[in-house]
Amino acid sequence: MASNVYEKLKRGGELGARACALDREDPRCENVTVVFQTYMVAIDHLEYCYKYAPTPHVKKTVIGIMTPYMERAEELKEVLTFMREQSAQAQRNAVGMGGGAAGGGGGGDGGDARPYSHSHSKQSMEAVEERGNPELRKALQSALLDDRPSVRLDDVVGLEEAKKALNLAVVVPLQAPQLYTGSGMKPWNGILLYGPPGTGKTFIAKAVAGECGATFFSITSSNIREKWVGQSEKMVAELFSMARERRPSIIFIDEIEALLPHRGRGGDGGGSTHDDKLVTEFLSQMQGVKGSNEGVLVLGATNLPWVVDDAARRRFQRRVYVPLPETLQRAEMFLRGFGDTFSFTKELLEELSSATTMYSGSDIDTLVQSAKSITIDEVMCAVHFKPDPRNQAMFVPCTPNDPGARAMTFVGERDKTKFAAAPIQEHHIRRALHNTKPSVDPETLPEYEEWTAKFGVGGAE
Repeated sequence: MASNVYEKLKRGGELGARACALDREDPRCENVTVVFQTYMVAIDHLEYCYKYAPTPHVKKTVIGIMTPYMERAEELKEVLTFMREQSAQAQRNAVGMGGGAAGGGGGGDGGDARPYSHSHSKQSMEAVEERGNPELRKALQSALLDDRPSVRLDDVVGLEEAKKALNLAVVVPLQAPQLYTGSGMKPWNGILLYGPPGTGKTFIAKAVAGECGATFFSITSSNIREKWVGQSEKMVAELFSMARERRPSIIFIDEIEALLPHRGRGGDGGGSTHDDKLVTEFLSQMQGVKGSNEGVLVLGATNLPWVVDDAARRRFQRRVYVPLPETLQRAEMFLRGFGDTFSFTKELLEELSSATTMYSGSDIDTLVQSAKSITIDEVMCAVHFKPDPRNQAMFVPCTPNDPGARAMTFVGERDKTKFAAAPIQEHHIRRALHNTKPSVDPETLPEYEEWTAKFGVGGAE
């Protein structure tokens, strides 16, 4: 892998140098498409190197090589957009003038047949900025949940502190706005949910959207981050613009530490100038400097709160710890997870709840699904089946000595629809418990507790 990285790095550098040479030889952008494509191929090679770089030093080297190529490619992309739009406008004008000779440049002086030199880069970018960017909106459309989530806050087991904070920030202002009018109190517009992975941060965010019917944007770093320098900041501005248009709205950002890392830490894995500009733009939008955020809630979720930029942390007026579930909450998760497919004895439920001390909600869900999948595995492997007591037309796995047992296999039968999984038994659950291990490292919990003591639960410092 390392040798491949260095080969890609060498090739990317060569292609970048070639693109620069072509760029210098083309001051009037007559071959701008070729130049742009050459930069792009170089960037693709270098992005591979950055992703698989064996050391932080190599990452820093790649960033240093790649950044000027990305900046220039961004400018050329805007030039190409400007040229396409000018060409389309010229064609529309030609149709409007009865097909007159409009193809000679469109200018009154006729002395510049291709007026798209490098000096037009800034002009084209400003034109795009003024009228908004439909392409950015289209890219963000995938983050907009058209269907209201079916889950509600009552479906969330435990997490009372988080539910209370979200209820006050989102649900109550919509259901009883008179509580906030005249008192000078404003609903929180920034809440950070943090804690170990798998504790339900994303689930509770969807429950809030389902509870209040607010427009819900589900954002990840990949939705916002673009290879084009400057486009990420525009994407952030467009996101907040869309959220304000559709208020009340929730901007939910999962793994927010990837979007808002600490600034000013160079290119050795701790950020870059590009990252810093993105964070600054996001904080400016979140602060409401470029438009009122009344009715817009930014809801962040992270497993690494200490990685989030200090100024970003302060923008979240409530920072709520979402811990691992406690014993009673784990018992409730088992009851809800298995539903009516299994009837627990009090002793078994207590035993399971005690045996899963370090399990997250996600781990428990994995355990439940594992127990259910074991019954399906038995269908795949069984060589004897008997009529299902629940439906005599179906067959469930059995032993050779069971009444009504007949020799057959799932693979050997053409009609697969007659097979059913046997009801879940205690041994299925015990086997799933044995096979499903907790995903949270106990050594990380003190870090969350220490961060909570300094920054958690309360308002902004």
